[in-house]
Formats: sequence, C-alpha cells, structure tokens
Amino acid sequence: MIQIIAPKEPLREMLLLELQGKVAIPPALLEEERHKQGKHHVEERHKATDSSTGGKRSRQEDVSDVEVPFGRVALDEKNPSRCTLHVGAFVVDGSTGQQREPFLVLRRCDATSWHDRGMKKGVPFSHSNGEGSQCCLLQEWLAEHPEELTLDAVADGAPLPKRVYELVGFVERYVHLNSKPLRRYT
Repeated sequence: MIQIIAPKEPLREMLLLELQGKVAIPPALLEEERHKQGKHHVEERHKATDSSTGGKRSRQEDVSDVEVPFGRVALDEKNPSRCTLHVGAFVVDGSTGQQREPFLVLRRCDATSWHDRGMKKGVPFSHSNGEGSQCCLLQEWLAEHPEELTLDAVADGAPLPKRVYELVGFVERYVHLNSKPLRRYT
C-alpha cells in the first residue's frame, strides 16, 4: 500500500533533466563547479536582498539561467527552445520543452518516523539516510508497482508492505540534453 503525504509548504516546481546516452564528466570538474556555485549563491542572496528593497527583476532574467547541482543550464537567446548545460569547460547542447500534464515528484520516507514525529507532534519527519533522499516520479513508481492499482492483493488477505512518500514538487518543464559534450576553451 502506498501513502502519499502532502507537504505543509507550497509545492516547488522542479526541472526534469534527461540525458541521451552517457556524459562522462571528471569528478574533479564537478567538485570545482559545485564550489563555484556555492560562492555564486552567496552573491545572489546579497543581490536578492538589494533587489527586494526596491529593485525590480524581469521574468526573462529569472528563467534565462537555471542552476543545477553540477553546473548551469542557459537558454539560447535566439531560439528559446534550445539550451546548453555548462559544467566547467564542458558544454552540452540540448532542448527545452513543457509536459502536457505536470508530473508529481515523490520522496520515500521512513514510515515509523512519520508516525512518531510528523503525525502526532506536527514536527517534520526525517528521511532515512539511504532511500529517503531519492526522489521519483509518481508515473514511474506506478509503472514499477502495477499491483498497487488493483484490489487483488487486498482480497487475498496477505499483509501488504506500507510505503510512505512525501509529495515534494511537480515537473512541468524539462531539458533534454544530447550525449556529446563539447569542450570550450577560454
């Protein structure tokens, strides 16, 4: 049996990244890019504080670049359906699009901690270290567990494992990246 818990805060819009083939990026380059992003986020917080006191930001400025854990996705200025992923000196071309219907994103939770902390005391529940941090799309989960959609298992009387998931966001936009990264020399 699956149980989906609604979050107390509003749902976040998430971006789905799809990679075609394999993109091999050296771990040292990924670590360097994450370090740069950490510095960049501190600078952005200061800018956001300055802009909230009187400055206006355009919508185009908000969606032109998207930070991801391993780099930055930049939209093409001439063709809004094209984009590039920048990871250090690597550039991967891709395209952007929008889903017909939004996908729900779930995160697996520890059922015992949810009952002990979340339901009784109103405190956010903790996620288990291994599987709890993994997110999945509801459509993918249902494809992997078709037995959850039928009543046959309940009619048999066999005890069903209980799975608890937290609803963490939704996906409307996606980025499809090609498999061949280009090296950019500066």
